[in-house]
Amino acid sequence: MIPRAVRACAAPVLVFAALTAAVTYPQILHFSTSVPYHSDPYFSMWRLGWVAHAIVHAPRTLFEANIFYPEHHALAYSDAMLLPGTMLAPLFWVGVNPVAIYNLALFTAFTLSGVTGFVLARYLTDDAAAAIAAGVIFAFAPYRFAHYAHLELQIVFWIPLALLLIHRIMSRGASLRDGLLFGLAVTCQVLSCVYEGIFLVTYCAVFVPLLFITTGGRRPGRVMLALIAAGLMTLVIVSPYAMAYLRAEAAVGTRDIQTVRLYSATLTNYLSAPAMNRLYGSKAITNPLLADEMNLFPGIIAVVLAAIGAVVGRSSVRFAYVAGLIFSLMMTQGANGFVYRWLFEHAPLFRGLRSPARFDIFVNLSLAILSAYGVAFLLRGIQRAGRRRLAGVAIAALLILEYASAPTVLPAPTPSRVDAWLAQQPPVVIVELPLISAKGIWGSLDWLYMYQGIPHFQRMLNGYSGYAPASFYEMRQIMASFPDDRSMAFLRQRGVDYVVVRAGTYEPQQAASLLEQIQKRSDLSLEVMWAAGLQGAEGIYAVRK
Repeated sequence: MIPRAVRACAAPVLVFAALTAAVTYPQILHFSTSVPYHSDPYFSMWRLGWVAHAIVHAPRTLFEANIFYPEHHALAYSDAMLLPGTMLAPLFWVGVNPVAIYNLALFTAFTLSGVTGFVLARYLTDDAAAAIAAGVIFAFAPYRFAHYAHLELQIVFWIPLALLLIHRIMSRGASLRDGLLFGLAVTCQVLSCVYEGIFLVTYCAVFVPLLFITTGGRRPGRVMLALIAAGLMTLVIVSPYAMAYLRAEAAVGTRDIQTVRLYSATLTNYLSAPAMNRLYGSKAITNPLLADEMNLFPGIIAVVLAAIGAVVGRSSVRFAYVAGLIFSLMMTQGANGFVYRWLFEHAPLFRGLRSPARFDIFVNLSLAILSAYGVAFLLRGIQRAGRRRLAGVAIAALLILEYASAPTVLPAPTPSRVDAWLAQQPPVVIVELPLISAKGIWGSLDWLYMYQGIPHFQRMLNGYSGYAPASFYEMRQIMASFPDDRSMAFLRQRGVDYVVVRAGTYEPQQAASLLEQIQKRSDLSLEVMWAAGLQGAEGIYAVRK
């Protein structure tokens, strides 16, 4: 016999796994071969692979990633995703395809977001149908598909768990155990996605005092002790992690207010759904700079249900979520509003963040919980249990129809012969060309070189990340005239051992000219050449010192 507790957990997992497959269709058909058409999935596979590699080969220098050589702490130029990387590392160690690992992480993130949203709403409403609706809203709202290619922003299932523990702290006498578990949930969110970890702490700074008031303000001393324990646990575990980002900041700097303003929400953004949304995609903002960040439409049904829940929901707890919703909307305004701008000016953490609109995950979570109260109210008016279940299924189905999307996925290339050759070499320093190519995404192929380089992780001058150091742009400028004397002197100064030339990614005339110039150089010697690589002709040239 399967224990009742296991069955109770298994049911929502199965439900939301099935819904994830349906809502993200057709990606389930290409689980081991294809990823979303974007450079970031390849970057995420590289991040996960690097963590798995470093745990075994260089755990003390985890953040000394192989990109942007000779810069240091390069893993901290973006979200390191340390917890997901650690949990998925065994799959890399046994040779599972990185594409399958990536898709497993993505599908698990969607599924567990639905499950944890369900668990939180079920705790608050004691209504399974209402909880399913909340899980659907939190897991599959259009915002999630605006960021479909950003794996770290999908790993937010720790947030409902953190809020659930806050509720337990407020209602069960604030045990030290619940405080430590709350701190652990916050820590796990920070180690999964730094962005949403910072935003979770910010949300809780407003939400927790309001929840304390709405729940009657009982045992303030014990509540404070539990929260202090949570804060201390988070600080102790996260501080070494934060130090890596502080060291990286010295090399790459922080964001300026104009960049923040670009990704600060307005009403227009809340009326725009991602282009892949099957129902509302025609209303999308399609500007390449904004499409991944600024389509924030929450869905009509969720707004209506949340409004009902806010007005007639049974529990006074809903008022804390109303306040949380208002606060979250204000935060997404970024530089267009007062609250985020004040934090940007006075809290150093916020100067490292580019997109205030990413606070929208808390808009959706607040809407999800308020919607649960709204669904519970509507279903209470139905007397017969069968009809009540049917109505709950109908509401969930309508939400799924409104959120259904059609993500574009393309087969991921496998490592090339270049990468197989490099995997057999001792540690070396390489640069891969072209640095800029119209055949890449965002004009770059560095993300591809990094992904294909997972089998060898040789140090490279190339790099792709949330930030790039000034030395990277200097390298691009100097290497634009390769193979002239200046660029060759630069390569020797940087200690480069091999130049990898992917001639097939140049225009034919440009490739022919480049190869002819290389042949004339006495300080470059051809090590190996493949006339028909994955992206066309590929050659590896040794730099003679």
